Amino acid sequence: MVLREAIANAVVHREYDTLFRNDPVNIDVYSDRVEISSPGNLWGGKTLQNLTNGVSRCRNTTLMQLLQKTPLIRGDHDGSAVEGQGSGIQFMINRMKELSLAQPDFHPTFDRFRVILYRGGAEIAANQQWVRSHVGHDLPGRESSVLYTVRALGRASVYDIRDRLGYDSDDIRAILATLVESGLIRQVATDIYEPPETPAITNASDAPAPPAAAPSSRQAIIDTIPTFGTISARDIAEATGKSLQTVHRILRELVDEGVITAIGKKQSRLRTYTRKQTID
Repeated sequence: MVLREAIANAVVHREYDTLFRNDPVNIDVYSDRVEISSPGNLWGGKTLQNLTNGVSRCRNTTLMQLLQKTPLIRGDHDGSAVEGQGSGIQFMINRMKELSLAQPDFHPTFDRFRVILYRGGAEIAANQQWVRSHVGHDLPGRESSVLYTVRALGRASVYDIRDRLGYDSDDIRAILATLVESGLIRQVATDIYEPPETPAITNASDAPAPPAAAPSSRQAIIDTIPTFGTISARDIAEATGKSLQTVHRILRELVDEGVITAIGKKQSRLRTYTRKQTID
């Protein structure tokens, strides 16, 4: 359903001007992801920041109206090929979370728009079979999402899971506690977990220093923000390798929590950030 939504968006929102007419919608399938790329950038005032605000903007209104009246081919889903209400992007994000998959990445460029859908996670039968062999039954949706995320990352912090799934941190901790009690994962440090099959060191005298968990997206972004001076969201994204969408979301949280200070208007591209200074 997510792939269908992404393809429908690419077809209905693409640029059909003469200069782009021979430029196709590309669907590239890889082992770990599917990429859908269409001609034309975001249109009608849409940006990465307001992509999920529920407001529909379409450059091809006639095509949109036609697809709204086109029924789905499959008989197990009611409705039309598109809904035209501006909820498609949020549906894609929510559905990927339900499947314990990473959120879609959206990459606008000057003349194309690319969507990346990551594969794997809860849809892999091997993971489901592994759970059944350990606890004798399938897990509820959120528990399976958190478990498969820990298994996929090998070692994950609460913040890693929150960045990947978008769940509340306290809810994640409660789920992790349940999974630990069931023997499906184990806790190795405060807020850090790994699958039980990860080899454990039994002889402390021979043990090397424990490997540090990969820094969470949140901490990586905090480390990039200077105490003296400022940095833009785009520069943070380039420095950390995180998507601009993820950077903006975490920056909003850090500003709300008082960890950092934003300089400039919320919607300004010139907005920058600095660490909040404390006075001893």
